[in-house]
Amino acid sequence: MITALSSRPNALVALLAAGLALGSMTADADYRSDIGYTKLQQDLGASIPTGAGVLVSQVEASIWVDSQLVWFPDDTNGEFFGKIISNVSNAGPGLYSGHATAVGQAFYGTATSMAPAITSIAAYSVEHWQSSGFLRTFVGVGGLQPKSST
Repeated sequence: MITALSSRPNALVALLAAGLALGSMTADADYRSDIGYTKLQQDLGASIPTGAGVLVSQVEASIWVDSQLVWFPDDTNGEFFGKIISNVSNAGPGLYSGHATAVGQAFYGTATSMAPAITSIAAYSVEHWQSSGFLRTFVGVGGLQPKSST
Protein backbone atom coordinates (compact mmCIF):
# COMPACT_ATOMS: atom_id res chain seq x y z
CA MET A 1 0.00 0.00 0.00
CA ILE A 2 2.87 2.40 0.78
CA THR A 3 4.26 1.85 -2.72
CA ALA A 4 0.87 2.65 -4.23
CA LEU A 5 0.52 5.78 -2.10
CA SER A 6 4.06 6.97 -2.76
CA SER A 7 3.25 7.15 -6.46
CA ARG A 8 0.26 9.36 -5.59
CA PRO A 9 1.62 12.05 -3.19
CA ASN A 10 -1.74 13.86 -2.92
CA ALA A 11 -3.39 10.68 -1.62
CA LEU A 12 -0.62 10.25 0.95
CA VAL A 13 -1.00 13.86 2.13
CA ALA A 14 -4.79 13.45 2.38
CA LEU A 15 -4.39 10.22 4.36
CA LEU A 16 -1.92 11.83 6.78
CA ALA A 17 -4.14 14.92 7.20
CA ALA A 18 -7.18 12.75 7.95
CA GLY A 19 -5.20 10.77 10.52
CA LEU A 20 -3.98 13.93 12.23
CA ALA A 21 -7.48 15.40 12.30
CA LEU A 22 -8.98 12.26 13.81
CA GLY A 23 -6.12 12.01 16.29
CA SER A 24 -6.63 15.58 17.49
CA MET A 25 -10.38 15.04 17.94
CA THR A 26 -9.62 11.95 20.02
CA ALA A 27 -7.08 13.91 22.08
CA ASP A 28 -9.68 16.59 22.89
CA ALA A 29 -12.18 14.00 24.04
CA ASP A 30 -9.55 12.05 25.97
CA TYR A 31 -8.20 14.95 28.04
CA ARG A 32 -11.64 15.62 29.49
CA SER A 33 -11.97 11.98 30.44
CA ASP A 34 -8.37 11.84 31.70
CA ILE A 35 -8.95 14.64 34.20
CA GLY A 36 -12.36 13.39 35.35
CA TYR A 37 -14.43 16.10 33.67
CA THR A 38 -16.60 13.63 31.76
CA LYS A 39 -17.47 11.84 35.00
CA LEU A 40 -18.16 15.14 36.77
CA GLN A 41 -20.41 16.17 33.88
CA GLN A 42 -22.34 12.91 34.23
CA ASP A 43 -22.66 13.36 38.00
CA LEU A 44 -23.70 17.04 37.99
CA GLY A 45 -25.62 17.21 34.72
CA ALA A 46 -27.03 20.67 34.02
CA SER A 47 -25.71 22.04 37.32
CA ILE A 48 -22.05 21.70 36.28
CA PRO A 49 -20.18 25.00 36.74
CA THR A 50 -19.54 26.89 33.50
CA GLY A 51 -17.28 29.71 34.65
CA ALA A 52 -20.10 32.29 34.59
CA GLY A 53 -19.13 35.35 36.62
CA VAL A 54 -15.50 34.24 37.04
CA LEU A 55 -12.87 36.86 36.14
CA VAL A 56 -9.62 35.37 34.82
CA SER A 57 -6.17 36.44 33.69
CA GLN A 58 -4.16 34.90 30.88
CA VAL A 59 -0.42 35.54 31.22
CA GLU A 60 1.75 34.69 28.21
CA ALA A 61 5.45 34.81 27.39
CA SER A 62 6.31 36.93 24.37
CA ILE A 63 7.67 35.58 21.10
CA TRP A 64 9.15 37.51 18.17
CA VAL A 65 6.93 37.76 15.08
CA ASP A 66 7.83 40.17 12.25
CA SER A 67 10.27 42.01 14.55
CA GLN A 68 7.61 42.57 17.21
CA LEU A 69 6.99 40.89 20.56
CA VAL A 70 3.72 38.99 20.38
CA TRP A 71 1.82 37.38 23.24
CA PHE A 72 -1.87 38.28 22.80
CA PRO A 73 -4.50 35.69 21.76
CA ASP A 74 -6.36 36.25 18.49
CA ASP A 75 -9.49 37.90 19.86
CA THR A 76 -11.20 37.54 16.45
CA ASN A 77 -11.20 33.74 16.85
CA GLY A 78 -14.76 32.36 16.79
CA GLU A 79 -14.27 30.66 20.18
CA PHE A 80 -13.96 34.10 21.78
CA PHE A 81 -17.27 35.50 20.50
CA GLY A 82 -19.03 37.41 23.29
CA LYS A 83 -15.89 37.61 25.42
CA ILE A 84 -13.99 40.71 26.47
CA ILE A 85 -10.24 40.10 26.33
CA SER A 86 -8.65 43.16 27.90
CA ASN A 87 -5.27 44.05 26.40
CA VAL A 88 -3.73 44.99 29.75
CA SER A 89 -0.11 44.94 28.54
CA ASN A 90 -0.87 46.92 25.35
CA ALA A 91 -0.11 44.37 22.64
CA GLY A 92 0.40 45.81 19.18
CA PRO A 93 -2.55 45.50 16.79
CA GLY A 94 -2.95 42.69 14.30
CA LEU A 95 -0.26 40.23 15.42
CA TYR A 96 -1.35 37.34 17.57
CA SER A 97 0.29 34.39 19.29
CA GLY A 98 -0.94 31.03 18.06
CA HIS A 99 0.07 29.54 21.40
CA ALA A 100 -1.88 32.16 23.37
CA THR A 101 -4.90 31.58 21.13
CA ALA A 102 -4.77 27.80 21.72
CA VAL A 103 -4.42 28.35 25.49
CA GLY A 104 -7.40 30.73 25.42
CA GLN A 105 -9.50 28.20 23.54
CA ALA A 106 -8.73 25.51 26.12
CA PHE A 107 -9.12 27.93 29.06
CA TYR A 108 -12.28 29.92 28.18
CA GLY A 109 -13.26 29.08 24.58
CA THR A 110 -16.96 28.69 23.85
CA ALA A 111 -16.63 25.26 22.21
CA THR A 112 -13.55 23.51 23.58
CA SER A 113 -13.07 24.69 27.15
CA MET A 114 -14.64 23.43 30.34
CA ALA A 115 -15.50 27.01 31.33
CA PRO A 116 -17.27 28.40 28.24
CA ALA A 117 -19.20 31.05 30.19
CA ILE A 118 -16.08 32.98 31.24
CA THR A 119 -16.50 36.32 29.49
CA SER A 120 -14.00 38.68 31.14
CA ILE A 121 -10.32 37.96 30.52
CA ALA A 122 -7.37 40.19 31.46
CA ALA A 123 -4.51 39.36 29.08
CA TYR A 124 -0.93 40.18 30.12
CA SER A 125 2.55 39.65 28.75
CA VAL A 126 4.53 37.83 31.46
CA GLU A 127 7.10 40.63 31.58
CA HIS A 128 4.47 43.27 32.35
CA TRP A 129 2.51 41.00 34.71
CA GLN A 130 5.65 40.28 36.77
CA SER A 131 6.66 43.90 37.03
CA SER A 132 4.32 46.88 37.13
CA GLY A 133 1.28 45.07 35.69
CA PHE A 134 0.39 42.90 38.65
CA LEU A 135 3.01 41.23 40.88
CA ARG A 136 5.42 44.17 41.14
CA THR A 137 8.31 41.80 41.84
CA PHE A 138 11.18 43.75 40.31
CA VAL A 139 12.33 45.62 43.38
CA GLY A 140 15.41 47.82 43.28
CA VAL A 141 16.61 51.08 44.74
CA GLY A 142 13.46 53.24 44.67
CA GLY A 143 11.79 50.58 42.49
CA LEU A 144 8.44 48.92 42.71
CA GLN A 145 7.33 47.39 45.97
CA PRO A 146 5.47 44.06 45.96
CA LYS A 147 1.73 44.28 46.51
CA SER A 148 0.64 43.13 49.92
CA SER A 149 -2.56 42.88 51.86
CA THR A 150 -3.28 43.11 55.54
